Amino acid sequence: LLSLAFSLRLSAEADASGGVGIGARRSSACGDWSSSRLAIWRDTWDLIAANPWFGVGVGDYNFAWSLSVFPNRPTAFFDHSHSLPLQLWAELGLPLGTLVLLLLLLALRQAFARSASVQGEAGVAARTAFVMVLLMVPHSLAEYPLWYLHFLLPTAFFWGWCLGCAPSGDVGTSKSLA
Repeated sequence: LLSLAFSLRLSAEADASGGVGIGARRSSACGDWSSSRLAIWRDTWDLIAANPWFGVGVGDYNFAWSLSVFPNRPTAFFDHSHSLPLQLWAELGLPLGTLVLLLLLLALRQAFARSASVQGEAGVAARTAFVMVLLMVPHSLAEYPLWYLHFLLPTAFFWGWCLGCAPSGDVGTSKSLA
């Protein structure tokens, strides 16, 4: 939260002074960041409505977005929808995209349960890893951080770590195959 507040403060100061950098000046056509983000999301919903069953194809969001006619298209170039659920629905279609989102939620629930069941220092580490994964959830709703490897790889590593935690009843037990 402190990082977000600092970033917004720098953005406001840069916009007020006409500066460029972290708070690069936005074009007057887009207004604040939320209006351009909302325009991208609106255009993405139009893509979803045009291709509800099978989507535009995996990796073809940019191609479909570039060739579609949108009356209020943002002037910037976008290769993703700035939202993980919208990206999945646009590329995979509503049925498969919803299935993938439900499986992700199930895996998140499982990661929570497994990391919460570990005791001691290993449990602290597992719960910390889960918090790192959990931080990506709201970020993925308003942005698309998993598009970038420097977010995707640590998130996948920590998520896998949480899912690899043995539930407390399974620690130290082995089942014979006989």
